Amino acid sequence: RDALDRGVGVIRKNYESQLSKGKLDQAAFQKRMALLTPTLQFEDLGKADLIIEAVFEDIAVKEQVFRKLDTIARPGAILATNTSTLDVNQIAGFTRRPADVLGMHFFSPANVMRLVEVVRGRASSRDAIATAHAVAKRIGKIAFTPQAELSAADKSKRIHAERLISSYVPRFGVSTAGDKVDI
Repeated sequence: RDALDRGVGVIRKNYESQLSKGKLDQAAFQKRMALLTPTLQFEDLGKADLIIEAVFEDIAVKEQVFRKLDTIARPGAILATNTSTLDVNQIAGFTRRPADVLGMHFFSPANVMRLVEVVRGRASSRDAIATAHAVAKRIGKIAFTPQAELSAADKSKRIHAERLISSYVPRFGVSTAGDKVDI
């Protein structure tokens, strides 16, 4: 319970910071806080359309979480992992619904950074990928999907490159394939 309370406290503090800087008004602050439903019960996630897991980067922990989510999530719900290093295909294999499993790696700190890497597993459906992109856009993020799977060795190189690239996003923004860019 302490960890859950700390997490909600961090969210509150981030919104209060936006409030004090004039980026958020009191009504929006209250509305956003009212949208939170803190819980320690997996079953409370059963009606969600999208569940984004963000537990410790340990495959055994991910396995426990995804096996449990597979039993409680409604049919068609997307199960996303926030992993930046583990194999999305292996994680999808912990479920009976690999078409509904994908990666949604939010760059850190997630409340500041705009990039979200949507990682396609071998079995991830087009609908799941499209939904992840739509959700990212709705919450003000810029989603991208790598065109090829990376080997474990290349993942650490990717992480370093992402950190370098992501440091420029708040200052300069980025464009996506669908944007018109004047040069």
